[in-house]
Amino acid sequence: MVTADQSEGAEKMLKEILSTAVGSDAIDTKDVDTIVQEKAIAFPTDAPLYRESPLVVVCEAQKTSVKLRQSCN
Repeated sequence: MVTADQSEGAEKMLKEILSTAVGSDAIDTKDVDTIVQEKAIAFPTDAPLYRESPLVVVCEAQKTSVKLRQSCN
């Protein structure tokens, strides 16, 4: 969760970066798009990946005739 202080700091930093870029003619003011869209990102630590990975290992072990001491089936 982003706090108000972090949000204000990020906004100040963005304003400074943009003003420096415009001042040095690195970008034109009409080229700046600061719209941010939030997205639902699934991180690799999600439970479905934890559930699926042992099944994949067991399947691959069975294909190669590797004997496992414990199965997740």
